[in-house]
Amino acid sequence: MSATFERPVGAAADVKELEYIAALLQTSDEIKEDFIDASIDDEDIKYYLISRHGLKISREQVRETILEGFGGGNSEGECLDICEIVAALFIPTLRKIVDAAELEDGKQSGKKKGKKPFDGVGNNQDEVGSLKITYDLARNILEDTLRNILFRATGSARAQPLTPELIRKIFAAFDEMDLVQDDDLVSEMIKTAKGKREIGEVFLDVETLACALTFDIMRYDPLLENRATTHFLDAIGGGEVNLRVPGRNSPAGDKKGLKAKSGITGRIPRGEVTREFTIPWLDFAAETFRSRIQVIFVYVGFMVFYLVYKFNHRVVTVCSGDSFECSLGQSVVSFLIIMAASSFIGTLFFGLANAGNDVTCKNPKTAMIAIGGSLLFFFAPLVFSKNLRVIRQEAEEGYMVIVLMVIGSFLIACQLLNVLRIVLSEEAVGNHKYLQYLVAGSNARNERSTKQAADYKITQMLLNAFKLHTENKNRAIDLISTNEENESTHELALLNFTKVSVKTETVGGFLWAWKSFLSGSLHNREGIWIHSRIYAGLAAQLALFLAFILAYALFARGFVDNLYKTPINERCTAIFDIGDCEALEEEGGTLYGFLRCDTVIVSGDNCLDDAVIAPQPLRDVGCDFFRLYYNASCDEVDVVSFGDLTATALRSNILGEVGGECNALMSACILVGQLNNTVTEIEDDVSTVAACLIGMDQFFSPYWFWGPKCNNLLPIRNILESRPPLLRELGDAVYTNYERVEEDQNILNFITPEEWMVRDSMIVGFSFGIVSFILLLLCYIPSTIHTIMQFRYGVIGSLRDPKFLQYRKTVEDTTYIFAFMAWGSLFSAASTIFIFSGITFIAVWEVTKPFFVAFVTSALGIFSTIGIKSFLVLLLDRFNYAGFYRKVPKISNILGAALEGYHIAIAYAYLVIRSLMLIGVAGMNVGRIDRPFFGSAVGTMGGFSLDKFPLIYRKDILLADAHRHPYIERLGLIVSAPPTCYFCGLVFDFVFN
Repeated sequence: MSATFERPVGAAADVKELEYIAALLQTSDEIKEDFIDASIDDEDIKYYLISRHGLKISREQVRETILEGFGGGNSEGECLDICEIVAALFIPTLRKIVDAAELEDGKQSGKKKGKKPFDGVGNNQDEVGSLKITYDLARNILEDTLRNILFRATGSARAQPLTPELIRKIFAAFDEMDLVQDDDLVSEMIKTAKGKREIGEVFLDVETLACALTFDIMRYDPLLENRATTHFLDAIGGGEVNLRVPGRNSPAGDKKGLKAKSGITGRIPRGEVTREFTIPWLDFAAETFRSRIQVIFVYVGFMVFYLVYKFNHRVVTVCSGDSFECSLGQSVVSFLIIMAASSFIGTLFFGLANAGNDVTCKNPKTAMIAIGGSLLFFFAPLVFSKNLRVIRQEAEEGYMVIVLMVIGSFLIACQLLNVLRIVLSEEAVGNHKYLQYLVAGSNARNERSTKQAADYKITQMLLNAFKLHTENKNRAIDLISTNEENESTHELALLNFTKVSVKTETVGGFLWAWKSFLSGSLHNREGIWIHSRIYAGLAAQLALFLAFILAYALFARGFVDNLYKTPINERCTAIFDIGDCEALEEEGGTLYGFLRCDTVIVSGDNCLDDAVIAPQPLRDVGCDFFRLYYNASCDEVDVVSFGDLTATALRSNILGEVGGECNALMSACILVGQLNNTVTEIEDDVSTVAACLIGMDQFFSPYWFWGPKCNNLLPIRNILESRPPLLRELGDAVYTNYERVEEDQNILNFITPEEWMVRDSMIVGFSFGIVSFILLLLCYIPSTIHTIMQFRYGVIGSLRDPKFLQYRKTVEDTTYIFAFMAWGSLFSAASTIFIFSGITFIAVWEVTKPFFVAFVTSALGIFSTIGIKSFLVLLLDRFNYAGFYRKVPKISNILGAALEGYHIAIAYAYLVIRSLMLIGVAGMNVGRIDRPFFGSAVGTMGGFSLDKFPLIYRKDILLADAHRHPYIERLGLIVSAPPTCYFCGLVFDFVFN
């Protein structure tokens, strides 16, 4: 189960999360100092935009727009620091401040004076309330920040006229001496701050500062945060951006590009911005899918497809023989073929079955291709199975085929919804409630939650920063208005940050995680994004869980029934008349060593149920003899075997004796009724006549006749006398053992476990296996949530932790996750069943029960003495130790000597118990990959990781956060259409430093 953990609170938690996103956004870690510096350069932004949105932009364009707007320069080496990143995150909130200010004066375009800013937003009062908190909080922060900036620059916190001299004083106060002489920058900043107010004196107050901070993002709509739209569509929703998408949504060879709308500023990087075709329905990193459900069906569908159909990997024979070299070569070639076949078929499967499942698809033909792909993989092989070599013959009648067809039907339904979304207009979809829910897809709804989470988290960040500047001993936040005019809160903020840095809170837990996940609050407030492959892995685990229950129940029942089925020799009898038998000879007259008998009478209950088709070699031998004597082809009759059934000669055949027997093994038989196309039955309707080879076992060993009277039967005596001398001696010893079976029956009964022992052991193991399966199924969501939060809040190191760099290598390893989640659950359940079934069987089997009782009693005795010892040590520790220091050393010395001797005496037993416990825990956790099983010092050997899959699982979590973290999504929204924010660095350098 997932445990709780301690995380930092307040501003300290915000700093950890900002460092975390800086560690995610940086693409180069070659220079450790630059990586820890948490600066985002042009290369980082370039690669983020191409990876997340498919926007191809040059480094020069990044520097000339984004970095120049936020960082103040466009030369090589320019970058965004943490304060400038926060400035970008805060821009939408600043936009709301301007809205509030203009609304109060009745100046907002298109709205009447006094109209509430939330009219038309919707009925979700919680969302509206969170926006209102953001307005009030942000205004207070800007007022406090502006007061401190003016006081630091001029010695007075009163609003002053916005002049070049005031801007230069502010630069000088913040040690930006190189900017003091930049007249162009000063003029641009004044122009930006004035906005549309060209006439009259403008004072540097909170409204002016807000206008300066949001000068060219006034077209940004804050209500986008409550709309089910993607971040990319938000960025290109109004205005025109020159986006060219080669090979996608435009005719081939179109050089003019595609006109798209920009929803934020209309200001784009100089030059052409190309949006590359990234095959978005295969983008398992950024997850640009329309429907997550369809992705899950595709994953599970391929798993079932693989189970139903066999990829033939023995096409190439490297060599023949049993040598090690030959086996190794064949194994390597076979697995290479598996890799090639599964990779090729997997690419086609995912590419075709999920085609069109992306938010940008506008071509219905793409979605129609997906429908064709589903028909190809899920239905066509079943129709043309007789002509396909890759199809298993038994698959047509299996339940897995039905499952495959059901999954294919669901996929086709999802693909039809994709076609419907493309064909219908946005207005038609938007005006229909249920159609909107079905057609819009899960991605847009999830991105709305991410936008709301970004707004919520930034609100919390502002609140935490505000507290640093206002909390002084027991003063409340709203007492900020009582501050003296000339009072600076910078030093107070540093002091409060030092205090809050050592505070933590307990969060997490199994029930908390599931409750937060199911309610949606975790997504709406934390913006936690879990990759679709993890959801698909859970769906596969659930499907395998149900299949596992059915398969194990059938297996266990059949296993016990077959194991304790009444032996055929106790239920059935076989009698042969030596007069109807013939000793078969080779061409030279040498006897083969067995008989061909035409009338073997098999009698008893359900004897024919035990008659199975003989193994191929035995069948071939039987066919040769039966074809010779009966002119019957094996294509017309079945050569069967009755297993261990022995045949007995008729007593009337025994010459001169009445009380003796002669027995023989039966091998290949043909039911005589099949020769005449009738079912041969004798008087009691439970007997069958068969023609059999007598005296040969199923492995072609001859001379299997025994009994005191076999020598009285002439054909059998001739066979026995024809044996080679060595075989004659060995045979007599073997036949003598047959005579002694009854004497050894008591020993056999003692060591043979009773049916209830095996059955109950399997039931106990199965019960624990089901519990293991359920716990594994339920633990992944809480574990994933906890790991994400631990990364975000610094519980697991990121920016300043050297171990974090290992997560940035071989990211493609994340493709292991679905397969290991699915098959790992089966391995864990099987291991658990094996362990607990074995323990239960050992506890009840008469042979091992004494050893088990001795072990358990010894273990209980050890634990009881350890308990008494621990109680005494704990009691003494309370009265005799102060930390690591002893109050009465001689008592501790005497006790230490006593415990040394005790531990030497029992250590071996405790180590045995510990070994068994570790083996059991390892077996039950073999399929769990979400958390490390080995410790950091134990999990590596010679630099090689013994269990790399928990590391891979964390890579997938970081891959998802690198593309879907709420802060990074909002940064992507801003930098996709970057504003110019000359005041941002000054404001946020003061607030967040």
